[in-house]
Amino acid sequence: YFVSFYNDFIGLTRAVKPRTSPSVDLFAASGQLNNSTQSDRFFFYGNAGERVSVQGVSFDLRQQAGTFFFGLNGTYTQLVKGADDPLIPGFNTPPLKLNLEWGNRKIAENVGFKMVYRYRNSHSWRSPFLDGEIKQYGHFDFQVNTRIPAINSMIKAGFTNMGVRKYSNVFGGPAVGSIIFATFTFNPGML
Repeated sequence: YFVSFYNDFIGLTRAVKPRTSPSVDLFAASGQLNNSTQSDRFFFYGNAGERVSVQGVSFDLRQQAGTFFFGLNGTYTQLVKGADDPLIPGFNTPPLKLNLEWGNRKIAENVGFKMVYRYRNSHSWRSPFLDGEIKQYGHFDFQVNTRIPAINSMIKAGFTNMGVRKYSNVFGGPAVGSIIFATFTFNPGML
């Protein structure tokens, strides 16, 4: 379990200004407030008037049986702020994050693999650029590695996001697809 307390937490206060002055035409000005093409938005950084806290739990479980290994880790995080505080925090963290991994360091002579499933649940994204909902996602990553003892080297190859379902970590940002990778490592000290 963890908890952090913040005084003067930095966030945004938003202001909307209609393009028609309320002193000229109150009806037109009030109609423009909810129309982004007829009003201007301003963002002011400021400090929370009340104490803000972040709390959560985190865990990491590991098990090994011979050369096989299994792991599960996760974090649940929550931001707590006063209901009357107009500050909009940019706490853009999914409340629940889970990683499940499985692999074998030596499935054959000098060959191993690892597979990881990553899950993030949906959460609200707040920023001066855009606000919105980040959808939940889960994907598999896979890697296989081969040691080459004769030349003190290792080759790793794999790909991320095996499901090829694109996901986004930032609202309004690019979607992440699959990445295929391969590396060659030479290490004179490798046994």
